[in-house]
Amino acid sequence: MKYEKDGYQTAYSEWLPVPPPQLDVNQAMVQMAQPEVTMAHCYPTGIEVEFSKYMKPATLNSDNIFLTHDGKRVGGKVIMLNEEKDLKGNLFASKARFVPDTTIPVGDKVQFTVRRQVKSYADMMMPSDFSQEFTIEHEVNEIVADSIVRVTFGTDKKIVITAAPVAAAVGKTLQVASGTAMIAATDQTEYVLDENGQAEITVKGLTPGSTALLFSIKDYSASALTLVEVLDPNQYYVAEPKASIASGSEVTKGQQITLTCEMPDAVIYYTLDGSCPCNDTPARQVYSGPITITDNVTEINAIAAVKDLGESDIATFKYHLHGYTGIADLGSTVSIWPLVTRSHVNVDLGGQTARSISVVNTEGVRVFHAANVSGRLTIDFSHRQAGLYIIAVELPDGKVVKKIVKK
Repeated sequence: MKYEKDGYQTAYSEWLPVPPPQLDVNQAMVQMAQPEVTMAHCYPTGIEVEFSKYMKPATLNSDNIFLTHDGKRVGGKVIMLNEEKDLKGNLFASKARFVPDTTIPVGDKVQFTVRRQVKSYADMMMPSDFSQEFTIEHEVNEIVADSIVRVTFGTDKKIVITAAPVAAAVGKTLQVASGTAMIAATDQTEYVLDENGQAEITVKGLTPGSTALLFSIKDYSASALTLVEVLDPNQYYVAEPKASIASGSEVTKGQQITLTCEMPDAVIYYTLDGSCPCNDTPARQVYSGPITITDNVTEINAIAAVKDLGESDIATFKYHLHGYTGIADLGSTVSIWPLVTRSHVNVDLGGQTARSISVVNTEGVRVFHAANVSGRLTIDFSHRQAGLYIIAVELPDGKVVKKIVKK
């Protein structure tokens, strides 16, 4: 068979004997159009770029993709974000990230350049260099959503989706897609995130069954998936326990997690060692009050049981421990100032590289996070609410934790 299409190389299949009829005769075709940059975002710890075609990774290097800051070219490396193999095992990618050697403060101007020498999978170069000035912006790197939501057929349920860090999420548009809209759908397909980086979403149970909701923010790689079970109203189910802080959130040591169940007669059983609370073992406990987060307690498995109705599915709540309620000074060369601020906080790593720098509020909600930071970082507090915050700098040999007061 011969395949022809405008803009593509003519292709031929192998010889196909007929009869019998040959089905699913698929053929790869090569498009000869020149690639272009379709999207670029500049963040303190990296610049993401997307091309209109899958590209050859060998050409996406720091010679062809680079950054200029304050009139000087910034050193760094390029990593692929969505590598895929073709039928012959060759790797290609349409998204890449330039990771600078030093963190660039939010609000600074940079010149981002992609030279035309980058090549598509078809060996086609761009028509010209791409070079544009950008302002460094905060990066949305996490979307937190419940793993499972149950809603009875013919009814609605409200859930809250959170994006972090808050500084990057405020005002962004959260997009929602349903795997099977006939089973469950939301009242809108797009929501504007509020001042806390959150959106309240109404899930509608349309037909008994299961589907999934995918949450994403345009031009950002962070996403979250929630399984939705639409229940038959003629059957009885025991609802899963809920936690006062969503699974996946960042918490502080000493913080307390409250478990609840929407069925008033339910007894909640939980474990803290990763085992199943469905088994009557010494690890299983009856919930009677808040559970305190410690160095060893960051995962809670829980079920709810109602007499004559049985047990619910297992609910798992996992938390990231990235801060402490007190102040720790490990004697490192890290400097954090000012500790009482109105607009910005500076973190100087003294020549070290931090695995991460995080800021959490007194409720344990992470409002800022950056990974693999070198040199100096400036964190924008200008639109944070007044109050106490905890900043944690995670180093290879320990942590430096300070309290910050926003006036």
